[in-house]
Amino acid sequence: MRIRRLLLLLFAVSALAAAPFSGINYDQWMYIGNYASKPTAEMNEHHVGVSEGIYVTGYRSAWGIVEPNPRLAAEISSPNFFAVSPDKKVLYTCTTGCEIDAFAVDARTGNLTLVNKARGNEGALGYCHVAVSPDGRILAAADYPAGLYDFFKLNADGSIGEQFARFDKFGSGPDKIRQEHPYGHSSYFIDDGSGPIYALLVDLGSDRVSIVSFDRDTLAMTQDPDYPEMRVPAGAGCRHLAWRRLADGSYDFFVNNELGSSVTWFRVRFGDGKGTKTVGETIGTWSTLPPEFDGKANWNQAEVDASDDLTLMNSTAEAAVREGENGGPATLYVSNRGHDSIAVFQILDSAQPKELKAIQFMTTFGRSPRYFAIDKTGKHMIVCNKRSGSIRMFTIEEGGNLKPSILPPVWTPWPLALEFIDKADSPK
Repeated sequence: MRIRRLLLLLFAVSALAAAPFSGINYDQWMYIGNYASKPTAEMNEHHVGVSEGIYVTGYRSAWGIVEPNPRLAAEISSPNFFAVSPDKKVLYTCTTGCEIDAFAVDARTGNLTLVNKARGNEGALGYCHVAVSPDGRILAAADYPAGLYDFFKLNADGSIGEQFARFDKFGSGPDKIRQEHPYGHSSYFIDDGSGPIYALLVDLGSDRVSIVSFDRDTLAMTQDPDYPEMRVPAGAGCRHLAWRRLADGSYDFFVNNELGSSVTWFRVRFGDGKGTKTVGETIGTWSTLPPEFDGKANWNQAEVDASDDLTLMNSTAEAAVREGENGGPATLYVSNRGHDSIAVFQILDSAQPKELKAIQFMTTFGRSPRYFAIDKTGKHMIVCNKRSGSIRMFTIEEGGNLKPSILPPVWTPWPLALEFIDKADSPK
C-alpha cells in the first residue's frame, strides 16, 4: 500500500509538471520587465529570444502559480522597473534612456495602452527606478548614471505631467571604481496622511539615504533639516530598501548594500512639519552571505562567465519585509547576485540588542536574482533570475523560510521587474 501511494504521488507530481496550468482561474495579471539584450546560452537553450517590451501573464495568488508563456503587452525598449497608480489603473516604467512611460491597464484583458511619455530636464542620463506617492500626485525617477532624482507631477487621469523638482546634492564614496560620483538608485515615499509627504532617496555613490519632504498643498520640496540622511558603512554602496511602520508611528528601514553584501537597519520617526523634529538611529549592519562563501570575486561579468575559477563579486539587489504570523517575528529577505540566493532574516526587535538573525540562504536556482516580489497573500515569493531568464516560485512557510515550488520555471528574456494587478473578474 505504501509503494502504491508513493507511485500515485510521483504520477501526480509528473502530471503537474507536465501540464500544471490547464483549468486554473488566475486572479491577477503579472507584468514582467526585461532588458532587450542578446540572450545568454541558457536562454537560448530554452528558446528565449530578445525582449520586445513589457510582458504579461496570469498569476493565481492562492497557489503561487504563474501561467507559462507570457505574451507581449506593450512594445518598449528595456523596461527595467515598475510603479503603479494607487487605483491600479496606470502602470509606469522607466527605460535605460531618460524616459518614463505611462500605460493604461485593461484589467479584463491585461493589455496595456500607452498614455504618454516624459523625459527628464537637461542633465538626465538614464532612469533605473520609479515610485509613485501614495496620493498619486508625484512620480519619482532615480537617475543612476547622472546621480540625481527627478520628480514629475501626475495628472488626474494618471498621465505624467511636468517635471517640477530635482534633487542632486549627493557626493562620492571610497570605492574608486563604483563610487567616483553619485549613483541615484531608488526612491520611496512615506505619507501618513498628515504633515508633509516624505521621500527617501538612496544613493549608491555616497553611501547615504537622503530624506526630502514635499508640502502637501504646494508640493514644494525641501531637504529635511533635522535628519537629512541615513548613512550606511563607507563603501557599502546602498541600493534599495524595504520598510515597515510600527505601532508607535515610527518606521524601520532595511537598506540593502550592493557593494558590501550587507543590510543596514535604521529606525526613524518623522516630524510633522509643524515643529516636531525627525529623529532616528542606526541599529546595525549584517552580512547577507553565509560564512562559507569564499569564491574568487570579480566585477567583470564576461570574465566570470568565461572561467570556472571565478565567482561574480556578490552584490545585493532587492529587499522586502514580511510581517510575522501568530505572534512570530517579522522576516526580512535580501537577494544576493553572485551567491545567487535569498538571504532570510528574522527581525528580532524585542531582543537586547536588536538583531537580524540569519535563518536561511535559499538558492534561487538561477543566476543573478535581480528582483523578487512577495505576493498579496504573503505566502509566496516570485524571483526573477536575470542572467538565467528564469522566473522561479517559492512558498513562504510560517516561520519565514522559503520552500521551492515543484513547478517548472517560467522562461523569459532577462527578467528585471514584476508588478501584480488584480483582474477585473478576479476569482475569490
